[in-house]
Amino acid sequence: MKICSIHIKGYKQFQDTYIDFTHPETGEPVNKVCFIGKNGTGKTTILRIINEFVDCDYFNIDKFFWKNCLNISFLIKIKINDQFLLVFKNFIFFI
Repeated sequence: MKICSIHIKGYKQFQDTYIDFTHPETGEPVNKVCFIGKNGTGKTTILRIINEFVDCDYFNIDKFFWKNCLNISFLIKIKINDQFLLVFKNFIFFI
C-alpha cells in the first residue's frame, strides 16, 4: 500500500493543502518521502493524520479537534495492488 496524495481542508494551518506523493514523470507513488521544515509547520500533524487513516480501524476525532474549526475534511488517495482507493472524512462543527 502506498499513499498517492493527501488533501486537507480547514484543519489548523492546513486550510486548503494538497500534497502529492507521486513521481512527476511516471505518476506512480514514490517509495520514500521526507518532510522537512521549521518547527510548528505541521510535519508531525501530517504524519498523525496519515497514521489515523492507515493504521486505525476508526478515526478518533478527539485527537484532531481544534477550537473554532467549523469544517474539517481529509482526503487520502491510496494505491493498493494497482487499485486506487480514496478515503474521505468530513467533520462539521457548530461551535
